[in-house]
Amino acid sequence: MPVVASSVGALPEVVGAAGILVDPRDPRRLATALRAAWTDDELHASLVAVALERAGQRRTWTDVARETRAIWAEVARPAPLL
Repeated sequence: MPVVASSVGALPEVVGAAGILVDPRDPRRLATALRAAWTDDELHASLVAVALERAGQRRTWTDVARETRAIWAEVARPAPLL
């Protein structure tokens, strides 16, 4: 099932290329995106294919914790002296 979601918050990261992201304050764009997702067979099939691919790449909380720790380790390194 294709996804049309808001382009704010964490949704862009979660949805990625598996959906259409729209500004939540733009009802015309939302209507256009919904119409396209349901009436454009090629777009619909493409979104479904990407969504199925992403579903096969499920991340765990362990993955998130490992990545978060790596980011914190990177930013916590002392800056080189000039």
